[in-house]
Amino acid sequence: MKKSSGSQSKTENLNDDKRPKLQGTSQNTPQYTVEGFTDAELRRFVKSYVKFAVPLERLEFVARDAQLVDKSLADLKHLGELLHNSCASAIQEYEKQLKDNPPEDKGPGKPKGAFIKIGGVK
Repeated sequence: MKKSSGSQSKTENLNDDKRPKLQGTSQNTPQYTVEGFTDAELRRFVKSYVKFAVPLERLEFVARDAQLVDKSLADLKHLGELLHNSCASAIQEYEKQLKDNPPEDKGPGKPKGAFIKIGGVK
């Protein structure tokens, strides 16, 4: 059990000890949050964004497919640019990591690629 400091009470320490550790969450991966969008809306937007060629120029169609016609075009453009830029930077970091440390064959299956997290959505 942790020793209690002057700023924390014993009940806070007990709650910290009982709190489950989150597995699979990386502290190194930046997590972007988007105001005005729920996780379900973000999932639908990403799924629709991937379907369209040149999605940043066709945001009205992406919004209609994702059932986000009530959102402003400026918010959708901001979200699309955030998604595009964060994907591009994640791919660059992943390629740099592959050059520095080539992957080892650990068995069957495909190796994991680069990923990003926006809000609660990977």
